[in-house]
Amino acid sequence: MTTDLEQQLKNPVWHSLKETHKDFAVEFDGVLFYPPEICTFGSFYEESKTSEASADYITSSNEFFFVSENQTPIVDESKVYLEKKIDGCQVVLDKLPDVQITEEIVLLDESYMEQIYALVCLVMPGYYKKKNLRNG
Repeated sequence: MTTDLEQQLKNPVWHSLKETHKDFAVEFDGVLFYPPEICTFGSFYEESKTSEASADYITSSNEFFFVSENQTPIVDESKVYLEKKIDGCQVVLDKLPDVQITEEIVLLDESYMEQIYALVCLVMPGYYKKKNLRNG
C-alpha cells in the first residue's frame, strides 16, 4: 500500500517503515522503529502509544529520535526524557536540472562503509549508524 507523496512527507519514517523498509521495522504496539544498529529513528501516529513503546525501545539504544509532523510523543519520564523537539520540513525536487554528468559514478557498497560513516558523522553526528547503508 502506498500513499501520495504529500502524505508520505508528513511522516517519512513511518511510511518508510511501512513500505520500502518494512523488513527493518521493529514495532511496539503500533509505534515503529528501525533496529538500533541501523538507525535510531522511530515514528508514530498515536501519541498515546509512545510512552510504553519508547520505554521498551530505550532498552536497546541509549538514545533515539521520534519523527512526526505535528505530534509530540508522550514519554515515561522515569525511563525516557524528551531532550528537544525540532521542527523541520521536507523538500521535493519536481524537475531534474539539465546537468551533464562527466564524473564516473561509483557504487558505494559495503567496502565504503567506514568512509560513508565518517562523512555522515561529520555533517549529521548521531543520527545514523554504520549498518544504515543496508537501507539503500
